[in-house]
Amino acid sequence: MLCRLIMLLCGLWLSLLSAFVDAEKLKLTIESTKGEPKGTVIIQLLPEKAPNHVARIKLLTNEGKYDGVVFHRVIRDFMAQTGDVKFGNVKNFKSASVGTGGSDYDDLKAELSDLPFTPGTVGMARGRYIH
Repeated sequence: MLCRLIMLLCGLWLSLLSAFVDAEKLKLTIESTKGEPKGTVIIQLLPEKAPNHVARIKLLTNEGKYDGVVFHRVIRDFMAQTGDVKFGNVKNFKSASVGTGGSDYDDLKAELSDLPFTPGTVGMARGRYIH
């Protein structure tokens, strides 16, 4: 299953194609809006650390919910944030609300781990209240 994400980074719209390499690896291929390849990122999912979050990422990816979702917050040398399928889609982008929405599914309970957030680590943003 492929899904297309749109990314606004340094003033340039980039497209991401994502697909599962295998059951626990998500492959993101970064392309320009002209379809030129710009790079690939493979995310190793860790179901033993966060089984419900991994299942949700797979579900939303397979449903195409990330199609057209922008990277709404980018801080150089720190992080890039995306995934707001409610307010972050380019078709219905709401700048005042992006980053506060979610999916149509119930919120997940926190699955905190002992893994450090070193460069290259991917995590799920938490809201104000940890369940």
